[in-house]
Amino acid sequence: MSPTDYRTTVLLVIIGIVATVPLGLSVIADSILRPGRRTLLVCAIGAVVSLVIPPGSVAALCATPWLGLAGFTLARSLVAWCRHSAGRRWTITDLLPLVALGWWTNAALWLLAHRSGIKPFGFDRVIALLTVGHFHHAGFGLTVLFAAVLRLRRRGLLRGAAVAHQMGMAAVALSIAFVDRLGVVGAALIFVAVAIWSVNALCLLRCYGEHSSTRRLLVVSALSPMLPMVLAVAWSLRPFLSHPVVSTVETMLRYHAMLNAVGLVICGLLALRIATGHGALARQESTQRAHHVVIG
Repeated sequence: MSPTDYRTTVLLVIIGIVATVPLGLSVIADSILRPGRRTLLVCAIGAVVSLVIPPGSVAALCATPWLGLAGFTLARSLVAWCRHSAGRRWTITDLLPLVALGWWTNAALWLLAHRSGIKPFGFDRVIALLTVGHFHHAGFGLTVLFAAVLRLRRRGLLRGAAVAHQMGMAAVALSIAFVDRLGVVGAALIFVAVAIWSVNALCLLRCYGEHSSTRRLLVVSALSPMLPMVLAVAWSLRPFLSHPVVSTVETMLRYHAMLNAVGLVICGLLALRIATGHGALARQESTQRAHHVVIG
């Protein structure tokens, strides 16, 4: 990988830290015990600093608060959710915010390993850094999108897509660590899930006739994944093809990673955050709001 592409990968991770996670937390704020803004800002600054200094003990020290905050938020939200849900039937809509926090924690753990100079499962630093970006955006960010939209559109197909997305992410994670050929299964599942998200995002347009910014962001979020997800499936098919269609990390970075991170995830989260302000997401069960507490 060229120095330019490595810098692009670092930028992708920084975008996940400073944009995807704060936006995602604000969208699911009434379903989790979210951190306070100052706490989140300090930990995010530390994580960003760790990415711009050489790996080692200092970089690891800077990245540690990001992992601590993610794990702490997940643990406290899980405890509160278990207390709140005692005796209730669990649904995918209830679970997804916690699953999103799990992906954030996983991403933060890989970031700490990367900045410490550790090579998880023997992978080089570039693959580890790409995994950090993948778990921030496709793991945390896309899970939040499904969690939020399921509260607006309780459709069986959409619930199935949310489950397919989690299965796809798990398959991709296993392919990274153990079985390379599982990558094609994961990519296919995520492809289907994102396609269903795109259709539902376009269906939401009629709810925001008077809010042009939300409509534009939803259109961008719905259309952005088309080319990137085709590339992802082509990339995962490399082990099966004698002449791969997509064979370089550079191609994936330019056309898959950035388009999905900014177009699909961040524009989608911005649209839903604006919708929250307009009250579209505010008309949810009051019981979900009962355990919204700000930490820090």
